[in-house]
Amino acid sequence: FLMGRYPITQQQYQDVIGKNPAQFLQRWWKNPVQLGNPRRKSNQNFPVETVTWFDAIRFCNALSKLEGLPHYYEYGGDEQDVQIRGGLGYRLPTEAEWEYAARSESDQLWWFSAADPAELNQYVWCSTPTPRKGPQDVGRTRSNWFGLYDMLGNVWEWCWDWYDPSYYTRSPSVNPTGPDGGEKRVVRGGSWDVSDMNSRSAIRDGNKPTEKFNDIGFRIARSLNESVT
Repeated sequence: FLMGRYPITQQQYQDVIGKNPAQFLQRWWKNPVQLGNPRRKSNQNFPVETVTWFDAIRFCNALSKLEGLPHYYEYGGDEQDVQIRGGLGYRLPTEAEWEYAARSESDQLWWFSAADPAELNQYVWCSTPTPRKGPQDVGRTRSNWFGLYDMLGNVWEWCWDWYDPSYYTRSPSVNPTGPDGGEKRVVRGGSWDVSDMNSRSAIRDGNKPTEKFNDIGFRIARSLNESVT
């Protein structure tokens, strides 16, 4: 499968959906050093946040349409009943895909091994050891071994799966696809607002698909084989 190198940014979301729901919106300030442009827009490269799981699903289908790909999801008036249509369109990663991509073949607490907590600043944008006031531009911390950025920290990321705290005590050992139903959808990766220990590769949580918070965003994936859903 293919995984987005970065979380979806505010600019990308604006370009595809036509609006920017993020709480950490573009801000303007005077910048006399930048000649000819005393007021400069910022934050378009911040990850989009304050989006529901359904918003992420709609983005995937909208981007597929823009690029001439068949949409991956089907849903009607009742968005509680989102179904996988399949194919090569854009989609959310499964939780198993997300963790595989985040770990990048590492079995460490994070994808890297940091003996000094201060080193975390190079890899994870989280509240340890320095409290943060919000997200930052994607790609400012180091990529993991797969070349993916911000898999840990910055914003939590929605995954496809329903959330069950005990699912992996009984799940298939190869490519588990999550429980058949539930009340919450999985978020992974931690964020700017949580500690380093809550931004580890194994940390998982869930939120209702209609909920939105200023520390939850998403990244997108695609299948390489139409038969894989």
